[in-house]
Amino acid sequence: SDLVDLEQARILHWPLLRKAWRAFQAAPQGSLGEAFATFCAEQREWLDDYALFVALKQAHAGRAWTEWESGYRDHQLPALDQARKAYADEIGLQQFLQWCFHRQWAALRTAAAERGIGLIGDLPIFVSHDSADVWAHRELFELDDQGHCSAVAGVPPDYFSADGQHWGNPLYRWDLHRAPPYRWWIARFSRLLQLFDAVRVDHFIGFHRYWSIP
Repeated sequence: SDLVDLEQARILHWPLLRKAWRAFQAAPQGSLGEAFATFCAEQREWLDDYALFVALKQAHAGRAWTEWESGYRDHQLPALDQARKAYADEIGLQQFLQWCFHRQWAALRTAAAERGIGLIGDLPIFVSHDSADVWAHRELFELDDQGHCSAVAGVPPDYFSADGQHWGNPLYRWDLHRAPPYRWWIARFSRLLQLFDAVRVDHFIGFHRYWSIP
């Protein structure tokens, strides 16, 4: 924090990223265009919701999805179809940025592998409430009709903390994750295993026991 001004970096880099997106749109597409289209198609299961979520969040000045209009908040298809048209350019930008990162990460991973280095990724067992995951799959989490958490995650007292810990993440509805069998989890692991050679589940004990805090 004494070396990097993160806020200034954010202010400076967003116009440059948008400029890169404009240049990409204006240039003859060729093999790069095909690679971008292939990436968007292959990653559609998470990428479409993520890009739309970020576009809507920006359109709502960064407010949490529970504060959006009901059509957007509740993931209603007519409202989402309208949003995809209204925010098509912003959605395209977000997809483009994820593709750029994917290409750069793949190059890094290849360079590491050539040197005998494997990469370990981290998968937190819980996710943020204000995220594309929860917004697009709210039926998989313990939420009320407005999308707010009815309970949040924590961990019981242990040798790390005599009082336990309050994490604040939404809890899973495991009964609905089982049918179809853990599709959301399989997709989550599958994507991480495209990026890493091994994956560590952070707080794996959460599959066995956790605190449900009202």
